Amino acid sequence: MKKITYTTPKKKAKRFKVGDLVRVSTKTHDEQMPATRMGHIISDYRANVHYTNRGPVKTGAWQVFMTNGVTLIFHEMFLEHVDG
Repeated sequence: MKKITYTTPKKKAKRFKVGDLVRVSTKTHDEQMPATRMGHIISDYRANVHYTNRGPVKTGAWQVFMTNGVTLIFHEMFLEHVDG
């Protein structure tokens, strides 16, 4: 008898990249954030690890240029893609 296995297809998560238009979730706040909570990703934020010589390590955080001209850093779990 042949065994049939079925796996539910997983929705492919859209990855963030430099230049993406994003909205910051209401689950976090910064006093310098504009009321629209929108901005553009300008670079990824890397941490320097001093105990290894492998160089900067990706942290999952992004530098976001907000619509009021302020650059803030947020982890990707607080960012949402904006289509349009």
